Amino acid sequence: AILGMLVGIISALISLGMGKRLWDDLVALNVTPIITDVEDADKAVQLYLEGNLPTYDSGAACRH
Repeated sequence: AILGMLVGIISALISLGMGKRLWDDLVALNVTPIITDVEDADKAVQLYLEGNLPTYDSGAACRH
């Protein structure tokens, strides 16, 4: 329900980690899931906007 409210509001979600289901749900909603090791949120956004945020692919998502 919460994810549905984000449609049209956000285009990407930056996180230190997420489960595979969340990754897939975001993709289905046309929201780009981004996993990074940058812990400072402001710095992560800045790096993302500059195109320099280090990221990991969906293989880094938790698979429990």
